[in-house]
Amino acid sequence: MRCPVAPELVLYVVQLIEEGADDPILFEAWAEDREHAVEQAEDAYPGCEVVSSGLAA
Repeated sequence: MRCPVAPELVLYVVQLIEEGADDPILFEAWAEDREHAVEQAEDAYPGCEVVSSGLAA
């Protein structure tokens, strides 16, 4: 899915585990690529463990 305001961005989902937590959560990000989405997730949740990432369905 492309961002209606910035068509160069695509919706990604990053599954991560917050520092000190046991259960994973999903983080959605409009990003240029998968690495950009992971970078946003790591910025939002410092110290997290990224489990997986990919394009949103």
